[in-house]
Amino acid sequence: MSTTATAALTLLVFWLPGWWGLGVLRIDGLRRFALAPLVTTFLCGIGAVVTSMLHVRWNLLSMVVTCVAAIGVARLAWRRSQNHLPRTTSAIAANDANDASRHRLGLRVVASVTAGALTILLPFAIGMGSPERSLNAWDAPFHLDALEYIRETGRASPLDILAMLGNGPHQGVYPTGWHSIAALIPVWPSRAVVFTVAAYLPLALAWSAGLALLTRSVFPENPSAAVLAPLLAATGAVPVYVMSTLGVVANAWALALAPAAAATVITAWRSRSPLDTGLAVACVIGLGLAHPGPVIALAVASIPVSGPAGLAFMRRQMRHARGRVLVAVGAVVTAAALVLALRHTALGFVLGLRGAASSGWPWSIFDVVNGSQGETVSSGVVVVVAAGVGIRLGWADRRRRAVVLGGAILLLLPIVADARLGFAEVLLRPWYSDISRLAPVAWALIVSLASHGITEGTRRLVASGRMDAGSRPQLAVPLVAAVCIVAVGVPTFSGSRRLAAHALSGSLADSPYISTDEQRMIDRLPREIDPTKAVLGSTYAGAAHLYGLIGQRVSLRNHYSEPDAAIRYISAHLADLGTDPHLCAALSSENIRYLYVDSRPSPLGAGAQSFLEPPPAGVALVDSGGSAAVYDVTACR
Repeated sequence: MSTTATAALTLLVFWLPGWWGLGVLRIDGLRRFALAPLVTTFLCGIGAVVTSMLHVRWNLLSMVVTCVAAIGVARLAWRRSQNHLPRTTSAIAANDANDASRHRLGLRVVASVTAGALTILLPFAIGMGSPERSLNAWDAPFHLDALEYIRETGRASPLDILAMLGNGPHQGVYPTGWHSIAALIPVWPSRAVVFTVAAYLPLALAWSAGLALLTRSVFPENPSAAVLAPLLAATGAVPVYVMSTLGVVANAWALALAPAAAATVITAWRSRSPLDTGLAVACVIGLGLAHPGPVIALAVASIPVSGPAGLAFMRRQMRHARGRVLVAVGAVVTAAALVLALRHTALGFVLGLRGAASSGWPWSIFDVVNGSQGETVSSGVVVVVAAGVGIRLGWADRRRRAVVLGGAILLLLPIVADARLGFAEVLLRPWYSDISRLAPVAWALIVSLASHGITEGTRRLVASGRMDAGSRPQLAVPLVAAVCIVAVGVPTFSGSRRLAAHALSGSLADSPYISTDEQRMIDRLPREIDPTKAVLGSTYAGAAHLYGLIGQRVSLRNHYSEPDAAIRYISAHLADLGTDPHLCAALSSENIRYLYVDSRPSPLGAGAQSFLEPPPAGVALVDSGGSAAVYDVTACR
């Protein structure tokens, strides 16, 4: 029951601000629901930056104030522009208004989006077994700590969040769109449950609804495709794979929002209305505040449109002197911005990453289809074949052709990069040289094309007489769609369950980050240790979760924290506790009173500093759980 309440609060926090803002702008239906979390990310991301600049704590009250102010400004601008806007501002809205069965279609889409989200969540929930097991994903401690840092300090700006790492130079920017929302969820029944629900539930629902909206944006004349698309949401490169295997919540959240953001861009491109254009700009900014990777992917996908438009603009400008100056200045500014960006520490780290050894271009295609999981977690082949039919049916439309070409470019990127042709490998660097962080954007377009191919292809087969639909031809599309859903759904469910169990139960390595017994011990620690004193332990054991789970001070919060000279000295001379006169001074300078020892830390931290056993003297056992134990340093008191 407590988890159900947490789920309801999570959806309320992630959807309500955006839902209200879009309602003020008279946007309803699927658009309102699918875009609500994206607009919420925009409002909270901007609000976190503004409150940080004003030295105001980020909390529910400041969130409400900033959202009211932003929505009020948007409402004022919308009302002033009404004299210049048609009654219906987008092709999609017009299509809905002319649909006699709009209400019935809406109910089908709602049921489809809900079912699609459940097909994503259920196998992972079964494979995970317990919400706490999500903490064993690689990056989970970092994001868990980020939430606690925002709750403690009230600082949620991308410019502030890296200060939570403590030791080391942490100047830089990290996207906090997801964190600025999730940190507002009341902590109940535990921080671990709140983290897991906030990481998985909004992601699955936003991805499912975004696929429906994207499909309707690309194929507004085929509403059945928008109903089918969410039912294929669990297939292929789903963002939840990135969350479960890597724990990169911010990246996974942005990937889940990408289909809805792409839909707003397509709608604005077609309608050219100020409302749609402004909404598209806000959504792209919101997507960037969640994580810039999908924004870069959408920019690459827009090349078939932006490329010719840019060249045409430059040709027009080059005809006169003022235009040539404008082009020259723009080129210089762009070059300077690129140089400054490339010199940035965080970007330099990302661009310095190299991908795994090449396995050949066929495997690159396979990685895009299944989310780079190394195993077939879904029957993506059926969807890919259906997408081919969708491409064939929609190729005659020039605008739709541009969308198809954009998706093709995203699919070609991993293949070209995998060829390792000189600079080609650099093409994947904006996505950490990891196909799984790019694949969902391309896969969203594939699912949209497949949904159109299945529904429209079946209609044409029935109309041409090549498919015998008997006395009830209207059932042909639902029956073919059902067969396709079952064909991809059964193996997807089984594969996703295995993936979650493999990645999060500890079987991915010899030992998990944090075992169930360790978590129980950590739950007891607030009653046993001084919260003002720091704990020193391995960042690849339960010590990395102490700050995020109970707010306990930790010398090294997670695997991105860098040890300073004093901590390095303590780690090297800990066995001399009680005999080394400098050791107590070093412990005092770091405010360290407790040691977290784990005889079986995660092998993911091979080569990192580990505290496998306590010093031979000078400590007293506080508590233990599984292979871990916490000791009080008594030698220095």
